Amino acid sequence: MKSMLNDYEWMELYKLQRQELERKAKMAGERAERLIAAKVNGLRREAMTLRENQVCLDCE
Repeated sequence: MKSMLNDYEWMELYKLQRQELERKAKMAGERAERLIAAKVNGLRREAMTLRENQVCLDCE
């Protein structure tokens, strides 16, 4: 009986650890997506600024 309880406890611990790893992986993926989006937005803003500067240079 004791070994069965230990097996059950081990399985519960395993499930909890797996859930925690899955949660961390999901959070890391979401964080990476946000970082990529921020970088894309930054590059987009930089490109717009460069275009605006080019237009001003063309006007001069």
